[in-house]
Amino acid sequence: MEIHGLADARLVDLAVAEYHRAGRGAAAVDLLRRVLDRAPNLPTYQRLAGYARRAGLWADRRDEAFARLRAEVDRREPPRYRWQPAADASLLVEVLLWEGDPDAAWAEAQRGGCSGPTVMRLARACRELRPREVIPLYQREVEAAVGRKNNSAYAKAVELLGEVEPLFEADGFADHLAELRRTHRAKRNLMALLAARGW
Repeated sequence: MEIHGLADARLVDLAVAEYHRAGRGAAAVDLLRRVLDRAPNLPTYQRLAGYARRAGLWADRRDEAFARLRAEVDRREPPRYRWQPAADASLLVEVLLWEGDPDAAWAEAQRGGCSGPTVMRLARACRELRPREVIPLYQREVEAAVGRKNNSAYAKAVELLGEVEPLFEADGFADHLAELRRTHRAKRNLMALLAARGW
């Protein structure tokens, strides 16, 4: 089956299912590997992993598939415009989190950075492993939420504060909260939400 452009996921899945029904698991995996070459992203990687496991081939194919994603990350150039996504290792971090390896995900983020929603997925996955190290990730996300200056963003900031509170030692959270209050004291709705939590 030739793949031109980004293959329609439903057609690919249909072809892969047919290969499996015909006892041609290796052909199914090869097709999905070619799709990954054209569309190196987490959903394609997940589909490849699922079918390769069914065919008993994932142990042999996983490193090759991950290397394809790494090559995609390495070839990205820094964005030209602010609205473009950052050229970072978010894709590799997402894959490693999906695979249940937060330590490796953390290492990739340290090497290549990560951005957007991936940051908080990484922070939550590493809360138990690295409680002190994830605090700055929460703090940046809280500041970003507060900076959006609307009630839903303030509510999100307060929710994140509730998540990060247990990670602080001694009076660390109280100090952080006091600084937040000083910096944003003019934001009355935010102050009201903090007060409602007893902070």
